[in-house]
Amino acid sequence: MAEAFIQLPSDGTGKKTRTKSKTVSSNVVHETYIVQGADPTYYIFVAAQALAANKYHLAFLNAAASGQIIRLRKLFFLNAQLAAVTGVGVQFDVRRISSISGGTTITPNPMDTADGALTNFTCVSAPTSVTEGVLLYSWFTNNDEIGLTNAFPTAMLQALGNAMPEGNELKELNCREGEGFTVKQITSTTIGSYAMLAVITKELLT
Repeated sequence: MAEAFIQLPSDGTGKKTRTKSKTVSSNVVHETYIVQGADPTYYIFVAAQALAANKYHLAFLNAAASGQIIRLRKLFFLNAQLAAVTGVGVQFDVRRISSISGGTTITPNPMDTADGALTNFTCVSAPTSVTEGVLLYSWFTNNDEIGLTNAFPTAMLQALGNAMPEGNELKELNCREGEGFTVKQITSTTIGSYAMLAVITKELLT
């Protein structure tokens, strides 16, 4: 289909829209700009942790009256077991939560330092107490060593996959004020080691 244009009224006195002009078929036309912005983005990395039944490997909570929504955009399960082990299947549950206490503090790192530290937000590994909400889904994997000679590619391939369903017509997991999220190990095994990477964004409430 040939390029064409729609004639607009004369320039007004209101706000200006940025355009780029060029000549198409002897007509000077204006192309408008669409800029895709992004909310402040933070990485949450939980370094390699030993496995244990009913262990909360990662938990975070958006504080009550925080004035913000935290969105979990991506979640990666990273097998960190380098030495040889006798592996078994491992189940992790992804749940909503409403409170956490104890554990080791994890500091979310902003991808743009101009966004500053994330406040009114608690993030920990291995918390001692969690008030669980609904089960969103379970993630099934194994604790076999990843293989230093590329002989065991499954864990490496899985590490590249975002564990959060995503798409243009899907909402991410939204944690509103007083809401949070956790990854809980279900399988009874203490052999192996897992790390996790969560990518979150912050939107201020207006």
